[in-house]
Amino acid sequence: HDGGVTVMRPDGTDARFLPGTATESWSPGAVWLGLRVGRGMAAYDPSNEEMIPLFENGIFGAWSPDATNITYTPSRTGGLSEVWIQEIASGEYRILGQGTAVDWSSDGEWIAAVWSPPDLPGGASRWIHLLRTDQSGDVRDLGQLGGVSQGVFPADSRWVRFWAGSALYPKLRAVSVDGTEDLLLHASLEFGGLTSWSPTGDDIAFAATPGGFQLYITSPHRATRTLNAFGVSPRWSPDGAWLGYGPSPWHPSTPPNAVRVISTRSSQKLLVGETNGSFSWSPDSQLMAIAAPEGSSNGIYLVDFKTGEKRRVADGDRVLWSPPIRELTSP
Repeated sequence: HDGGVTVMRPDGTDARFLPGTATESWSPGAVWLGLRVGRGMAAYDPSNEEMIPLFENGIFGAWSPDATNITYTPSRTGGLSEVWIQEIASGEYRILGQGTAVDWSSDGEWIAAVWSPPDLPGGASRWIHLLRTDQSGDVRDLGQLGGVSQGVFPADSRWVRFWAGSALYPKLRAVSVDGTEDLLLHASLEFGGLTSWSPTGDDIAFAATPGGFQLYITSPHRATRTLNAFGVSPRWSPDGAWLGYGPSPWHPSTPPNAVRVISTRSSQKLLVGETNGSFSWSPDSQLMAIAAPEGSSNGIYLVDFKTGEKRRVADGDRVLWSPPIRELTSP
């Protein structure tokens, strides 16, 4: 909320206010909470309240799967953007290659990055490529981007998915990391918000036209399913049974700005509630935390979307539920 971030238990207890910060993302295993501090970033350990400063001026990219490193791109005037890796414990950093990092594979071997090469063919603006983290210099170019969102790798790191081509008439593609397969999954006039892999990495949920941002589920080796729902930025529940999504601008919702969920198995739809656009799943997939408008401010509510019961737990404009806390090992 205004002035900083509050870290608390889901019931609102054990609240700690961190002034002058803004949320970035949780690391795997909820080891760290990434916080924006000015133009830089810090890693906050909720178990002991330790705050470790990281880069001072740049763009956060991704966490390593064992939560010991981050990628970032320094903010500079002119020149090509660069991907750097920084170790959290020591603060040491090293350059990896060109681009702006968007994801780190779960096996730890690859970082996906967006970049604009100086000799762009045909007026292309951005491309996506893979950088090997061992600094071997292995780079794999995948294609021209029509759009990109977080989470390009699935859970098993076998694929990279991205919207290819141009911003007009983009195409959803899945390219195998080993380069043996390049699949066209969907062609569209426009895509709506985030595109996300299922927790198992078998399916992809997205919103696209034609159809006024209809929701779809597709897979590298299964036919695309059209869901009876319209919205944007579908997000899987951790158990893969539900998709939460925001309203489509082409299909006004009642109440306005409502978040809904749809079953990925039966297509049952349920209303969660009106939000300012911020919502987050509980680790057990039973609840959703939403930031709901309250006149000139917002409140954080926990909602049981199956019963409709909700409970206010805090003030706030954005909500980010931590992933399950688990022991991490290096890939």
